[in-house]
Parts: sequence; C-alpha cells; structure tokens
Amino acid sequence: MIPPWFLRVFTSGPKKFVVTRLSVEQVAMMAPGFQVEATPESMGRSRIYFSSPVDFDRLRALVIVAYEEEVRRRDTSTPDDSAESAA
Repeated sequence: MIPPWFLRVFTSGPKKFVVTRLSVEQVAMMAPGFQVEATPESMGRSRIYFSSPVDFDRLRALVIVAYEEEVRRRDTSTPDDSAESAA
C-alpha cells in the first residue's frame, strides 16, 4: 500500500520545490511572492519553488490547508476509492 501524502518536498536538484494536490489558483493565493506552477497530474497539481528552509515558515498556511484537504479527501472517499488509490 502506498502511504497517503499531502506534501512532497524535493531538495536534491538545483531548484527546490514543494508539490501539493491543491490547485494552482489556491496555492498562488496562499503563497504570495513564490513561483507557482502546475505539475503533471501524476505528480500532484501544483508546484511551489523555494530558496531556503526559512521559506517554509512563510508557507505554513499552505502546509496546513494541504493536510486538511487530504484528510477531508480520505474521509469522504468510499472503500472502493481507497482500494483503487492503494493499487
């Protein structure tokens, strides 16, 4: 079973970024001053570029909303939906 995720952080490349399942529009409103773009659907929905770990403090609201949305998504999924996402 693949564990659920609400945020993916990529720091090994030259550009560091966070991937969420939130829409680009929603993320852009919560992350003013950050570069935000769409991702391939297989990866998530939005990508936010950052420069340093200090930037995460500025993304606190985004992290909370991403977590809450994932909890809500999992709570409203049917047992059949859970089986499909685990496959």
